[in-house]
Amino acid sequence: MNENEANEASKRMPVFATRVEHKNDLVTELHYEAMAGAISVLVPREAVETMKYDTSTKLCLVSELTVPSGGVFRPEFVFKDDKMPMEPTSQRRIEVVDMVEQGADVKNIKAYLNQPEETEADPTQDEEYSSLFMPPTLEEAQTTLPNQMVDVVMDGDQYVELPEWFDGGEVAWDGALIAGGRVSKTAPWDFTPSFLPNHVVVDTGEGPQAVRVNKKDGRAGSWTVLNPALASEQRPAGALLGSVSDRYFTLGHPVWVKPMLKYAEMSGIKSAVTSWNEGAKCRVDLDVTQASQLRKSAADKLRQRDGKYLDTDSLSEAAQSLDGLYKFGFTINNSLDGRGSFGAYGSALRTYCMNLAVAGGIETAIKMRHTRGVMENVDWDEFGLNLVNATAELNEWLVNTELMSWIPMDLQLMDKLLTVMEEQNLMTAPRMVKNKETGLITQINRSHMDLAVTQGWKEPTLSYVAVQGDQQKTLYHALQCMTGAMTHKPTVYDDKRELKGSTLGIDTLDNRLKKVNQVFTSVADQALGAAKEAMGKDHLSLSDVEEVKGFVSEHKSVLGLDDVPQYSEKHEIAVL
Repeated sequence: MNENEANEASKRMPVFATRVEHKNDLVTELHYEAMAGAISVLVPREAVETMKYDTSTKLCLVSELTVPSGGVFRPEFVFKDDKMPMEPTSQRRIEVVDMVEQGADVKNIKAYLNQPEETEADPTQDEEYSSLFMPPTLEEAQTTLPNQMVDVVMDGDQYVELPEWFDGGEVAWDGALIAGGRVSKTAPWDFTPSFLPNHVVVDTGEGPQAVRVNKKDGRAGSWTVLNPALASEQRPAGALLGSVSDRYFTLGHPVWVKPMLKYAEMSGIKSAVTSWNEGAKCRVDLDVTQASQLRKSAADKLRQRDGKYLDTDSLSEAAQSLDGLYKFGFTINNSLDGRGSFGAYGSALRTYCMNLAVAGGIETAIKMRHTRGVMENVDWDEFGLNLVNATAELNEWLVNTELMSWIPMDLQLMDKLLTVMEEQNLMTAPRMVKNKETGLITQINRSHMDLAVTQGWKEPTLSYVAVQGDQQKTLYHALQCMTGAMTHKPTVYDDKRELKGSTLGIDTLDNRLKKVNQVFTSVADQALGAAKEAMGKDHLSLSDVEEVKGFVSEHKSVLGLDDVPQYSEKHEIAVL
């Protein structure tokens, strides 16, 4: 913490009081456990904000205050030496103190206190315990997650019913895909598109006539793709999906979705279909987490090779330790608007916070253009067999993602990473409001993404971040801030505004998640690669975690951020 941050933190003091007595309109007496034992102090009443902590304790935030006499009441002058509040010992109190010291908004502190307190347990006694990643137990995760049923989904800040086309079906990734406002963008997928040549109205001398747009040889030059299932009085031909050339092969969604769903059912793979943009886009998400035979085959492949970072044994062990922490599989995309390819990529859902992640580098995933002679001859059996190799790749990608918790991040590095996010167009820069006459800055408006990411860094226990223990203040923590803000679009606050953020389309969400994965993977590559070289190893083992952390802490330049300006300095604002 730098000098400015320390000064800001000293303006609020968290006190867990056993009794709060308002002596009069000006003075309040706080009774609490201090370093010297049970004591009480008098503070200005206006300086104290009180909220219920539990049945016997109140959390009091004592703030700096200018008193009527003209002086300034400073909490650090009162609560010091023997009057210093007792150091918190429970995880919940530690989290509260951290939130206060890091400048958390009062609304977020209250929201955290309103969550049910979890029973602390020895993680080593849980079957899902991993000495590598120290994950929460599945039971712990479930207590913090909303009850996502098939018929409702969290859309923005509230639960809404799913549209009728999801009736009886599954929603992808427990609803996370269509969370954050995207449920309203979905559409039915089971329709046959109309593929019609384009016409224009011209005056032929005999009155206006519709004339087909042709090539030189007289063949139709362009075509319109329509969804007749959405025909209405205003658009009797159906919904306009796109305009394409004569080389474009229109692959109706049912043609490929139904065989894929049949294959998934036969292979024990959980599947879900999502269509959007009035049916122009469609995806099948294959959750292979519970596909035992496929997972076994993929695990066998992992045991036969070293990983990018870890040796063979460590890679296999780490992959097994992720059971219960992620749901993962593949997304198969198709489009009817002439703007996309038929292809596949890896997807994952972190169960503890419901954050989506996208792996764009799965080599065995297919990608084919919409041209005749290609899409007409898809070998679906071969496509299915490729999933085994792709699942092995996906397992390693998730392991490497968790290895980001081996890479410490301090405030300065996080500050620089915000600049990288802005340069990648993943965050909008703050907007300065100036006085027209003086030219002086009167207000600084920060974007929703900016506030959500920085708030998640300050408060790692927020539901859309949900990192704990050694995961906090690491590259992994920063990753969850980004993916959580994108997936869930949480409501955030600045000094004067409530920001809900704009809804990201499904295409936009996927593209941004891919870009986030690229950025963070690049940083991890540089850090872990440098650590391997410094340690004189071709591959790391799980026992190297502390040595890697120590090396990165001492050699921060290996993250490749030295030449990146700090976000706070670039925009002359305090963000962290």
